[in-house]
Amino acid sequence: IDIAIKYQYQSQAAFTRAFKNMYGTTPGKYQKNREHFILLQKKRLTEESIRHLTEGISLEPEIMIKNEFKVVGMVYYGNNQNGEIPELWGKFNKRVGAIKGKVNPDTFLGVCEYVDILTNESEFSYIACVEVKSLDNIPDKMVSHVVPSNLYAVFTHKGPAVELDKTYRYIHGIWFPESDYEPINADDFELYDPRFNNNRDSEMEIYIPIQKTN
Repeated sequence: IDIAIKYQYQSQAAFTRAFKNMYGTTPGKYQKNREHFILLQKKRLTEESIRHLTEGISLEPEIMIKNEFKVVGMVYYGNNQNGEIPELWGKFNKRVGAIKGKVNPDTFLGVCEYVDILTNESEFSYIACVEVKSLDNIPDKMVSHVVPSNLYAVFTHKGPAVELDKTYRYIHGIWFPESDYEPINADDFELYDPRFNNNRDSEMEIYIPIQKTN
């Protein structure tokens, strides 16, 4: 708390998020495990990581405002330790035809509801869904959600979904610390359209809600 106040973070949670984005662990675990020397070392550039930076991601995102929209889909709550989210998509793909009033039938969304402090053990809600015109008719065992208007940094991820962790590491570990923006307390989401085929030439978009830093 003292460090958060000293360096003008709005709260202890805001400082914890910034620290976790930079170092991959919370301040408490960092202090308890005495990991400073390991964490401060630069990660080795491997052939695989260089390939991902040059081919697997748009290094500079598009900054855009997306207005409020509604979604309907199936939700998973947990920490995804055993591949539950891919399993959720398999179930959702079989039932998506039951959803009426889709805005774009060829575009799917993965909405991750905001978690104050996200660690590897954190539980969170993830909705496999489609955008809809209204929430009047929600199929059985599905949920609805409204994503509010926000300013987003939109990154293009190239390649299969299993490499998404590399893209997120770049976004939070490299792009945010060097940018004039910071993440905000709001849902982020992934957008899958006909460009996505989960192969090497696949493309999808990641929307991260942001605000200008002071």
